[in-house]
Amino acid sequence: MSKKKAFISYNEKDSSKVDIIEKEMSSSEYYEIIRIGSYKNALQLLSDKVLQELQSADLVIPILTRNSIGTQWINQEIGFAKALDKKTYPIVEIEIINELKGFIHAQADLPYKFKRSNSIGHENKNFAKCFRELRNDIEAEFKKFEKIDPLDDLMNRITEKNNARSVSEKFIHSPQVVEEAPRSVLSIIELLKENVLELRRMRKKSIIFSRRYTIYYKQKMNHFP
Repeated sequence: MSKKKAFISYNEKDSSKVDIIEKEMSSSEYYEIIRIGSYKNALQLLSDKVLQELQSADLVIPILTRNSIGTQWINQEIGFAKALDKKTYPIVEIEIINELKGFIHAQADLPYKFKRSNSIGHENKNFAKCFRELRNDIEAEFKKFEKIDPLDDLMNRITEKNNARSVSEKFIHSPQVVEEAPRSVLSIIELLKENVLELRRMRKKSIIFSRRYTIYYKQKMNHFP
């Protein structure tokens, strides 16, 4: 029996929480996790690797905390998952619920919540308890769908694949991307400005060096009869 794939969307400051998920899921008969580390590249909305793994995932688990709430990458991953019609099960830090905007917001049903703590150890215990509830729910759902006819499952997969062709267009026009686009463009412009300034500084240094070398060379040549 092949396992379902769960894509974990998170900020790297919350890596200890993903470690908990990995440990909890290592014994699962039904699910395996997709964890991508430092994959974010400047000037890209989402890396090809992330898009590929999101498409192959059966469900998405965003970890929403004070560390990730303002992260554009997680917002984009959630947006793309929604465009793909992937089941999404957010785990949310209770203290930030009222700050949530976009695809996951305070008015949505958010059954998987944990409390923040000044002690990372205590906070991770709260998180682990919350994730176990989520694991029990998704495994119960998996068992329910085990009885689906294989032919029906194949036809569903073919339909999903055909629908995926229009995913990029859906994602680009999604409200989240429309909202994030101006900020992303401004960030890119600022990055380009910095690069242009650095190139100008390098060019200036190169010209100064060239002039000094020319003067030095001429002085040396004047010593010859």
